[in-house]
Amino acid sequence: MITSTIDVRSALLTRKQAAAYLNKSERWMQRARAHGIPFHKLGKSVYFTIPDLDKYIARTRIGGDVS
Repeated sequence: MITSTIDVRSALLTRKQAAAYLNKSERWMQRARAHGIPFHKLGKSVYFTIPDLDKYIARTRIGGDVS
């Protein structure tokens, strides 16, 4: 029996899934390069990782304590 474990933190998200994660539109995600969000391109498909999206969120934080 083969058992596989997928690390959810490194799984690839589609543009639609990444948009939902960031609470943005798919159209906004199409301009990911302009927003400085890294992405992976496999053929014609574009994918994002949760760690990259989290880094984008942290990078765009303004004000407050940095702990």
